[in-house]
Amino acid sequence: MKAPIRERLEEYRKKNRISFAMPGHKGGAGIDRELQANFFAYDVTELEDTDSLHEPRAAMAEAQRRAADFFCAEQTLFLVNGSTSGIFIMLLACCKSGDRILVNRACHQSVIHACTVMGLSPVFIEQETIPEFGIPDGVNPELVEKKLQETEVSAVLVTSPSYYGIVSDVERIAEIAHRHGVPLLVDEAHGAHFSASKELFPESAICLGADLVVQSAHKTLNSMNQTAFLHVRSELLDTERLMRSSKMLQTSSPSYAMLATMDAARADLEENGADAWKKTVMACDGMRKELSGIVGILGETPVGKHIYALDRCRMVLHLSGYRMSGYQLSERLRTEYGIDVEMADLYNIVLIPTPANTEEEISYATRAIRDILKTEQKTEQKTDIRFPQIPEAVLTPQEAFYRKGAYLLPQEAVGRIVKNAVVIYPPGIALIAPGEKIGQTQIDFLMLTQKSGAEITGMKDGKMYVTEE
Repeated sequence: MKAPIRERLEEYRKKNRISFAMPGHKGGAGIDRELQANFFAYDVTELEDTDSLHEPRAAMAEAQRRAADFFCAEQTLFLVNGSTSGIFIMLLACCKSGDRILVNRACHQSVIHACTVMGLSPVFIEQETIPEFGIPDGVNPELVEKKLQETEVSAVLVTSPSYYGIVSDVERIAEIAHRHGVPLLVDEAHGAHFSASKELFPESAICLGADLVVQSAHKTLNSMNQTAFLHVRSELLDTERLMRSSKMLQTSSPSYAMLATMDAARADLEENGADAWKKTVMACDGMRKELSGIVGILGETPVGKHIYALDRCRMVLHLSGYRMSGYQLSERLRTEYGIDVEMADLYNIVLIPTPANTEEEISYATRAIRDILKTEQKTEQKTDIRFPQIPEAVLTPQEAFYRKGAYLLPQEAVGRIVKNAVVIYPPGIALIAPGEKIGQTQIDFLMLTQKSGAEITGMKDGKMYVTEE
């Protein structure tokens, strides 16, 4: 019997690759043996003996209560549709059709999808580019203040930390939002491990005044893909509406095996997290020391005007001093050394070490990067990428979605209104959002990144989906 997906995954498993990509359990290395052995035995439905995620009374209720206590929340919900469902739930709990939300431009595409489905209008906060790395800076609190003075919104939503481990000043942004009477929602998908230790990591947004915070359990913890925590700590929210939103936007048949990995991941982080993550931080510091002077390393020197803190276990390595791109280094690590990195862009690669990675694996990756770059020609070329300005919004995302459309080549699409978000992936940031008018600067940037090896979503056969005139 032919089973293409299973066969492909089995081929991958047999390669015994070293992963510095998600999920945080690294091929099961971080999952306890009993849970692994009984995974399918735990794949049950709502029974008297198993409790119910949507009507929790016993184990489910206790698991979520323990998570709330540990993560500094008043209440924590377990999600099995990922942080994407958390974004939808947060917005549905705070907004109604026709409302505006204030959101940083380097948000995940799921925010734009939620706006499309719910009929919301995103008001974007522009983010500067860190020129030394060609990546978005943190969210500027002063721009949040300015936008809130100019525009009435129902909620503020920011991403912190970013894909690159950049943490914004959430506490200050929360104070600004609350002064204007609106809740702060935080996409903290990449920061579930912050609660392991206040000495090692920045504080979680839920401890700093945010009203709702979603965290991907799978990105850095020992949990399955699609698992996430939604933390609540607010006086501004209708919690009953929040609970209804959660039921509406999650499957009615949640995977109990996935829920078990979430519960176990929280318990492991609570009991062993500080010691385990300290070893990983020290190994990452060793990598920085070994590669210092060979590549640029985010955090080695002060860069960015709006970086409040950095995740010490997010390794962002910069290559503008070489003729090699991030995409090329990623490919050589994969094919020559059996190492998977989380992502690459034109000038950088990003690795996500977790306690499920051994110190030997981190040392091996360090040597591999050093050995590859020994043979690479250096150049005086400096980072020259700066994200284009946000295009003019002509329609809301939902209005653009319902208009008739046509596919055009990028140069033919200049001046037209885009129907699909055109997204550079990873990290999943929209170059052009639905309803925005396509400009020549956006096309030039698109061509540059695409030529360099970036994956672009929202296009078909090299064409952009635009509204018919």
